[in-house]
Amino acid sequence: MTRIEGTGNARAKRDYPLNCWWVAAAGQEVSRRPLGRWLLGSRIVLYRTEAGSVVALEDRCAHRWAPLSEGKLLGDEIVCPYHGFQYNARGMCTHVPVQAHVPAALKVRSFPVREHGTFVWIWTGNPERADTALLPELPWFADPEFFQTQAYYGEIGCNYMLVQENVLDLTHVPHLHDASQHEWLAPPADVKVTDRTVTFAFAHSGVSIGDVPSDSVKAMMDVECGRKVNRRGWGTFVSPGCHFSGMDVEDPAPAQGKRDRYSFRSMHCTTPISADRCHYWWSIAQDYGHHIPKDELISMIHGFVATVFKQDKDLLEAIQVTVDQGAATSPEVLLASDRAAIEARRIVQRMLDAEAAT
Repeated sequence: MTRIEGTGNARAKRDYPLNCWWVAAAGQEVSRRPLGRWLLGSRIVLYRTEAGSVVALEDRCAHRWAPLSEGKLLGDEIVCPYHGFQYNARGMCTHVPVQAHVPAALKVRSFPVREHGTFVWIWTGNPERADTALLPELPWFADPEFFQTQAYYGEIGCNYMLVQENVLDLTHVPHLHDASQHEWLAPPADVKVTDRTVTFAFAHSGVSIGDVPSDSVKAMMDVECGRKVNRRGWGTFVSPGCHFSGMDVEDPAPAQGKRDRYSFRSMHCTTPISADRCHYWWSIAQDYGHHIPKDELISMIHGFVATVFKQDKDLLEAIQVTVDQGAATSPEVLLASDRAAIEARRIVQRMLDAEAAT
């Protein structure tokens, strides 16, 4: 057993950096109807201007703290539902119904936002550091050969890093998801670390695509049950709020008229609500399944994701209960299979240290 020193798993205080791009919403969630959402310990309202640009403001009126998200839009400005104070896209109050003078102190914070891919990203830290070059690259999600779908999974009652660490250590797959896939028991031997990212890679030869809950996967690939294939894949901690993964499946002896290669890409986005809750969005792109009607294909993918993610969600929330009740005060005993997760923790800690220093 290999012991790897980590930063501990206590989640009592903020462990998420603010100087980072986080998903605030899927693009389709933001409209001309104000959307209120707790993000990184702050209540934020999102809406679109008449031209379609996204606005993110502190979700409170500077007068009596009423939630602006309960108000209405007037042109590109949002009107407080309580006393009718009006705010522009920069967070400045432009109209006070009971007087002509608008005090300079009547303002709320505005946040840098960018639409990138199918998501709206927000920066809640120092706005001068909101570098769009730090947004993740999403090449396959713009590839017309890949069928794409995504969704807001909802809130998960655990710290966001529990979700990140879950997708950085896939040795849980045969225990939590599919007992037939023993090949996942071996931790990846190839783990690469940069200043900002952690990537692990894996290769499985002569393995089954899987049984339950992978029947839908076999149908989408149009391969028969028990087919032996080769798999190569990877997963990357892109940032505290984003994880990419990919898998390429090769059928070494395809049946006549069948394909010999299939590619799958996914993105997991977690944004903290608080120290013990987070939002979870996912996006999937795959270059197979085109023989299935679109609505049916979407239903199959979403059904498969819902089944697998619920298994993760239930267990991660159970872990969070243990942490919250103070039963996780003993040191973690960590193994070689935890290396990618520990390296991700170290990146997050460096980001937090940098924020504390400035």
